[in-house]
Amino acid sequence: MNRTEVEKIVDFSTKILGASQVRLSIGIELIGEKIIDYSALNEDVKKIESGEAPIKVLTKSSGRMVRLTGLAINDLEKAIQKEFPEVAIIDFEVN
Repeated sequence: MNRTEVEKIVDFSTKILGASQVRLSIGIELIGEKIIDYSALNEDVKKIESGEAPIKVLTKSSGRMVRLTGLAINDLEKAIQKEFPEVAIIDFEVN
């Protein structure tokens, strides 16, 4: 599985939960540039340039990045479970 948003895996372990059930614990480093919404970021820049309060725009931008990170993790989980259906639980830690 080749995922462009993952820079590297820093920790990896498995635990057998039962018959055909595995728990996967994985620590990863993401490449933020691969998950950022550049269109929305460009709109944020325009808002700041037009005089909107930077703190307000940057706060919304930060919240968006948290949601995008969550979506990237959800996509990774789905891809892992599709390829390895015996993985019942996935614990991600993003560094």
